[in-house]
Amino acid sequence: MDEEFKVLLRKNLELAKENNRLLKKMRRNAIIGNILRFIWWASVIGLPIYLYFSVLQPYLQELATVYKNVQTEVGDVVNIFSRIPFIGDYIENFNSTTSELIKDKLVR
Repeated sequence: MDEEFKVLLRKNLELAKENNRLLKKMRRNAIIGNILRFIWWASVIGLPIYLYFSVLQPYLQELATVYKNVQTEVGDVVNIFSRIPFIGDYIENFNSTTSELIKDKLVR
């Protein structure tokens, strides 16, 4: 019976060691999985922000500058045409009609 008890204890010890190895592997895999998940989400969120500031922002600033220049040029053209008597009256009539239409839409 003593021999049988020692054999059972050795088997129990071997199983405990094997369980310990498996649990360490599971814990290591969980930690690696969490790190990879963090890297994934950091790249999903961070990459578009990085690309915006490094690649797109200069183009968008240039586009905004061009838009402001075009707006200024169109305003200058309208001012030139408004000085011509016949066209100036037409532009004033158009502006007043447009503002009345907008007011009507806002009132509704």
